[in-house]
Amino acid sequence: MKVAICDDEISQLKLMESYVKAWAKNKNEIAEVYQYQRAEHFLFQWEEQGDIDILLLDIEMPGMNGMEMAKKLREGQDGIQIIFVTGNPQYALEGYEVEPVTYLMKPVKEEKLWTALDRAVERSGKKSPVLLVEEAGGIVRVPIKEILYLESEGHDTLIKTEVGTIRSKKGMQEMEQIILEMVREEAFCKIHRSYLVSTAQILRISRKEVELYNHEKLPIARGKWAMVNQTYLAYYRREMEQSLNE
Repeated sequence: MKVAICDDEISQLKLMESYVKAWAKNKNEIAEVYQYQRAEHFLFQWEEQGDIDILLLDIEMPGMNGMEMAKKLREGQDGIQIIFVTGNPQYALEGYEVEPVTYLMKPVKEEKLWTALDRAVERSGKKSPVLLVEEAGGIVRVPIKEILYLESEGHDTLIKTEVGTIRSKKGMQEMEQIILEMVREEAFCKIHRSYLVSTAQILRISRKEVELYNHEKLPIARGKWAMVNQTYLAYYRREMEQSLNE
């Protein structure tokens, strides 16, 4: 597990590193910890290697702040797990478009960081629920977190992921039932009889369509706009509640 800490305060860097190493030891994990005092320094290293799993990111820093850096990381649809660390509670109400694991308020308590790190590991895909899809050549494992949306095509269902498309011989209704048994209800949104979309992948919603983070646009069926909005808000309200309770 590779963990980066980006904070302009040296004392904070040392404290967070000690917490991360204690967490790793408790989990019998091997964690490599990297420290950065400026967002620009991290981005330079990231462009060269791009192999950090978890980023503990201060928001208020000189130069580029943490929120700006997080948005740059997400422009490339990067899967790094971001844990914001801030001394200002106002930031807990913004920035959900970059899908952080959580916000931690300074001074950070060790047990809260451990909980956040556990969630980050789960979201990284190592413990993600997996959909098993039967194909002619065998069975394909598809982590639920990698699914962008499902599309009905005849009697089959196309599973659109970040890396390609997988065809299932099961119909849309059956696939929807299988997925919703593995995740909470608002994690996926039925925007149309032909489309089941991962709520986390929705960037914006208009009256007639949703736009995903990959800028693909999908139609909203007539009469479903209000339901789509309610599902979207419920998803992010739940995310915020979990963050603030940790």
